Amino acid sequence: MVDRADGIFLFRLHKERVFYMSERLLKHAGHIPKKELLSAGVCIGKFTHSRKFRLQITALDYLARLAQYRVWLKPSGEQHFVYGNHVVKVESPGGVRLRIFAGGNILVFRGWGADKPGICQAFLKLVVEHQSEVLDMAQFLLGGGLMFTFVLKVAEQSSIGLMKSLSSCAREQGLQLNFHFPDAGQVPEAEGGNEAVLALVSSEAITPALIMDVDKVLWGHGCVVLEIEHRSDNMKEHNGDYNKVQIRIRCPIGLRLATLMMGPPAANIEGLQKVCWKHGAEVTSRWWDAMNRPNGKSLVVFGLSHVLCKEDVMDLVLREAGLPTDAGTRRGNTTCAPEEKLAMLKGKSTSLLRKVIEHLPLTPGAKVVCGAMKRLGCRLAILTNTGLREIAEHVKSQLGFDYVICRDVEEADGCFTGRYLGELSDVKFRKTDLLKLMAEREGNGVRCQNVITVGEPLKGLKAANARLMLETFGPTVYFNSVKLKDLTIVLYLLGFSGSDVRALRKRRWDNGPGEAKTTSSVEAPPSSKRFMLQVSAQQRTAGQLQSIFQPLAPQGSNVQLTTIRQCSLQDGGMCLGMDLTVLKDGRSQATRAGTGIGLPIRFRHSRETLVETLGSRNTKMLREENEQPDVVVKDLIFACQKVGLTIMDVNDSAKDFNWKTRYANRYVLTMVQKPNISSTSLSEVLGAIGSNGINIIKIERLSTRDIASLQFTVSLPDDLSSDDFASKMVEVSKKHGADIAIQRDDLERWMRRLVVFDMDSTLIQQEVIDELAKLAGVETQVKEITEAAMRGELDFFGSLKSRVALLKGHNAEELFAKVKANLIFTPGAKKLCTCLKRLGFKTAVISGGFLPVAQEVQRYLGLDYAFANTLEVDETTGLLTGQTSGPVVTPQRKRQLLATIANVEGCEIQQTIAVGDGANDIPMLHAAGLGIAFCAKPKVQEVSRYRINQMDLSTVLFLIGISERAMERLADETPCGM
Repeated sequence: MVDRADGIFLFRLHKERVFYMSERLLKHAGHIPKKELLSAGVCIGKFTHSRKFRLQITALDYLARLAQYRVWLKPSGEQHFVYGNHVVKVESPGGVRLRIFAGGNILVFRGWGADKPGICQAFLKLVVEHQSEVLDMAQFLLGGGLMFTFVLKVAEQSSIGLMKSLSSCAREQGLQLNFHFPDAGQVPEAEGGNEAVLALVSSEAITPALIMDVDKVLWGHGCVVLEIEHRSDNMKEHNGDYNKVQIRIRCPIGLRLATLMMGPPAANIEGLQKVCWKHGAEVTSRWWDAMNRPNGKSLVVFGLSHVLCKEDVMDLVLREAGLPTDAGTRRGNTTCAPEEKLAMLKGKSTSLLRKVIEHLPLTPGAKVVCGAMKRLGCRLAILTNTGLREIAEHVKSQLGFDYVICRDVEEADGCFTGRYLGELSDVKFRKTDLLKLMAEREGNGVRCQNVITVGEPLKGLKAANARLMLETFGPTVYFNSVKLKDLTIVLYLLGFSGSDVRALRKRRWDNGPGEAKTTSSVEAPPSSKRFMLQVSAQQRTAGQLQSIFQPLAPQGSNVQLTTIRQCSLQDGGMCLGMDLTVLKDGRSQATRAGTGIGLPIRFRHSRETLVETLGSRNTKMLREENEQPDVVVKDLIFACQKVGLTIMDVNDSAKDFNWKTRYANRYVLTMVQKPNISSTSLSEVLGAIGSNGINIIKIERLSTRDIASLQFTVSLPDDLSSDDFASKMVEVSKKHGADIAIQRDDLERWMRRLVVFDMDSTLIQQEVIDELAKLAGVETQVKEITEAAMRGELDFFGSLKSRVALLKGHNAEELFAKVKANLIFTPGAKKLCTCLKRLGFKTAVISGGFLPVAQEVQRYLGLDYAFANTLEVDETTGLLTGQTSGPVVTPQRKRQLLATIANVEGCEIQQTIAVGDGANDIPMLHAAGLGIAFCAKPKVQEVSRYRINQMDLSTVLFLIGISERAMERLADETPCGM
């Protein structure tokens, strides 16, 4: 062993040997006497909950934590220290000079421990000091524990020093770190394939068995899990409704969601729907378009019986008539067809319908669900097979639906004839045609992928027709009030969170299936034990979740996932955190019951034999029950290590966690800096966050290839207002040239439906009046008037009047034709408007410029509305008169037009976004729910809450919460899965 001057210990082997610390300490330990190791300052110990040893080197504690080391001595006598894939060569036994070979200078470190403000800032400060760059970062909370990952580009000769500093910081913060260097030549996983989102919702606990079976389906189709989100407000113990886990996956090109949901034709792979039903859960799938809920340009089609209405409406009519409702089942049929039920009503008065309507029971949660969909801007329709149009129309008026499609029943002299009108076939066999018709009926058409069906739309269809329907349309949400008692599960399945549903209930005064519990912390049941674990891998692969949960799945509901979260990294790695609750008496109960849900554990040690020799049978059973949770987790650890996954116990970080504090004052901070966010500016932002006692809940990267945009979900302390914090961020923004926006993370952020733009120096880079002045030869005079207006010597109306007068006598058509031919659109404008249109937003341009140019901008960008000033033209000569006609678009009129368009589109002004750069845009920016000053004049920036100074209009999408990858998919005109 060599004791080097820089404190690094190297083993000297007499033969060429390689050994790995993560497998077992000194795999070839016979060549190095234990006595020698101890005398050199090396101690040997065991990992907690693992069957592996570790090496602790006193001078390099940071290299001893769960990392892989190997020591290599070539026969030539050269000594090498290998850490990850970095090879450090020591040129002489006493040398201190290091040289890095293969492996590059990318360092990844992961940390975990108890959460508190200021942790990320402390580490990032060291990164800046060592002149390193952040390539990627991610963070999430697990209970009261923090888990974070940094991917760094390390400056030359700085790896060892930086690692030592980071480890010292971790000790001060009470955290643990794990370092690794990506393999030589390793690149992030291919960007090919489409991304989809699965929502798993259950009134029961989420179990490892459910997650494993879902991953089996995904693995069978080559899908890779990218992210798992399990928010605290999506836990039943907190929201009083359901448990919900959302999984984002990458699918191979060509895979259809219908195949995922139903399984491939003539193949031995189950579909997600069937798998989830086995575990008492519901599932929806949809192509990921960045927003965790339907976009505003969607058509949502509901069934009537057992969907919007709690019972079968035909049965209610039969009951009102005093007729049996189970005639079909008494003849041996499983169900009674609508035609049979209608025939039973022959000769009965149609007044029965009005009597049923008087006490018609709607499904609990129906008002909440329909109100949410309408607020998003969705169109709502009822598609029913019963034919009782009068009842359907009543439900339509009660819940605010747009239209109803159903068969009509035949009447004669105020009585039912027992037959349907016309020769139309059963609605269920025409659903695909009817849904397409409804979608195309909407203005500009609704894409088939934005048609959402709720109920049992696949019921009664042959497999081929059901598959066609799933492939053609958007998410199909299963609901039957006999099985599921509350319709609000639809919101959870469509992407809404528990906090969203709670806010919607307050609006509609509609109660759900239960009230949320008021407990402030998660307590494990007395007969259970809680474990918090972190699993990480340097590469994401299909089937990873199976490998992790395979030893837990046989325990069924005896092992529950209180929380599960996973994030992905740019280097291709993943980090998963889980909060497990293991029931102590689960094994004995399952064994006694003889079920296959909770299979007996196979102990790897001779504990049974020892217990039998020490005590009675009862003593043995008691000891096994007490030991069971630890054994379950040890099996999990062993399984992870067997497949090369790193797993760590993070139980200590779960103390004193109050989930409500994460949601009481929750905000989203979006940071954008192009081409990349510098480590210095990022350090300043995190410093401001930490110094104000603000806790970071989650960090996400919105940009795809570079770290140009990050989104922080934070919790502000009660004594800090968002305005005060925003003003502090303005200083950081000005200092470093980064755009920083702070918005409340609530329902309203996702309910915006209208975006209004200024034109000059916003959608286009020119000022139209200046371009006209150049062509008319009066550029100097117009410039003087503009400068006078900026000095406050002229108001907006006066300056416009003076400038327009200078254009008198010029041919209007020629001037505007030349201006339109030379328009320079702002970078990102086309991309932004295309994405907004695909997301269902309505868009408008409101300009103090002139209408012919505004209409050209409207045409090119595909905007819905265009408002601007109109120049008066002499009808006989075609020349400009030097005056305007009609109302002038003043700053106040801009604000009024914003409110008018919002009213026409049926949304509130808080649901609007305004983007502009000039002083005449200030009233509009202040009135909108999100007013953005885009590369604006200093006066506008001073009074605006939100600012963008990157010369790229698509940056607006980051503020909405849309990632760069989603922008690329939305801008692509080819729908996924088609």
